[in-house]
Amino acid sequence: MLQISWKDKLGIGGEKPCKVVHDIVVRERPVPDWDIEKVAKEECIDDGTENPISKITNTITIKNEGNEEGIIQKVVDTLDAKVVGSTVSGITEAGEHTNGKITWSGFRPIPAGGTKVLRYSYTVAKDKFDIYKNSVIATVEGGSTLDAGATIEARCNVVNPSCGDGNLDTALGEQCDPPGSTCTNAYGESSVCTDSCTCPGEPPSIPETGIFDDSRKVVVMGAVLLFTGIGWTWLSSTYKLVNGKLVQRRKENFEQRVVKR
Repeated sequence: MLQISWKDKLGIGGEKPCKVVHDIVVRERPVPDWDIEKVAKEECIDDGTENPISKITNTITIKNEGNEEGIIQKVVDTLDAKVVGSTVSGITEAGEHTNGKITWSGFRPIPAGGTKVLRYSYTVAKDKFDIYKNSVIATVEGGSTLDAGATIEARCNVVNPSCGDGNLDTALGEQCDPPGSTCTNAYGESSVCTDSCTCPGEPPSIPETGIFDDSRKVVVMGAVLLFTGIGWTWLSSTYKLVNGKLVQRRKENFEQRVVKR
């Protein structure tokens, strides 16, 4: 509400001031607000045999969390270079797979609060079991982009006669041998070899900020800042002490010269 009052100098309005009251309604500008997420999940086909296959399904979810409908111009997912193109399948929404990328376009407007879900899969043979990283970029109306990524280890249980012979046969899908021995998994972490000659591990958590990616760096940086502060305080105090003594000595020398004169 806007209220304006003033005094009537001519006296027509009497003793009370004149005023005008007007209601103002402020409305939030309707705009779309986007969010994107990508999740990778594994399904093992013929798990526990000599030739298991890892099936990786990627799900891309784009949400309009604003108060107005919006348009997604295109979505481009870049596959890991290790993915065999002929194994890619199940692409939803008429996405096109070309040269290691899957592209979607021609979307209808997404209403406020609406969601668009895209999926595709690919398979990995045992001789290509490894860590797979896929990234996606969505371009929305106005040219702004959203990006997300997913990392997963394609790894199923391989049972073969060579597991347990003490020889590491990577061509047969072995990560370690013999079972029970110490091993280093695909993420560089120490682990224990399983009965299937695999070295289990989970992908490291992604930090919410890129400043520090693990606690050790936080501790080191904290120590550096602490000692820097202590050092500065010591230097400042030392300077003041030495400078004070020099000033006092100059004063005494001056007084002695005056007395001699």
